[in-house]
Amino acid sequence: MPASIWNAHNIARLGCAAAVVALLSACTSTESTLDPNAVKAQQPAQDAQPATPAATTAPAAAAAAQPTSLQLGGMVGAPSQAVQFLTARMQQQGPAQNLTIVPAGQTAAYAIRGLVSTSPDAGKTVIDFTWELTDSSGAAVHRASGRRAAAGQGEGWQAVTQADMESIADEILAGVSSWLATRQ
Repeated sequence: MPASIWNAHNIARLGCAAAVVALLSACTSTESTLDPNAVKAQQPAQDAQPATPAATTAPAAAAAAQPTSLQLGGMVGAPSQAVQFLTARMQQQGPAQNLTIVPAGQTAAYAIRGLVSTSPDAGKTVIDFTWELTDSSGAAVHRASGRRAAAGQGEGWQAVTQADMESIADEILAGVSSWLATRQ
């Protein structure tokens, strides 16, 4: 394929992604699958973890910064199952990144929304994602994007596994946490 066509294709793809992100910044609706409480209701009950004695955690808790609240906003382009995998992982791993994931409708310091798509590339399916972080006033404060090969077989979303979505969630949380660390 000539380089000029390849560049035009990528420019068109980036332009579309930028337009969607711009539209998302004005979006205030969310899917019910993005509500962390909805995911909790669908997850099987897990064994309760015993509480750590306060005497051993008090010094560590005093030294740690307060968690930052993060509301999950709209996610365009992914089927509900993929959204559920991503949401569940963000809820599970958020505290490790000093982030508290809050349900849609609750007040949070930041909100995150994104665009996820799949496309063929050299006989494989790749996942492209773009995320926008907004502050409590709705102003965009940070954007990030990524691309990775899907681990499963098939085309499109059929090739995207739970592990793929969990890996994307981990990358998003690490990126948000790193960006927040530069703000303090």
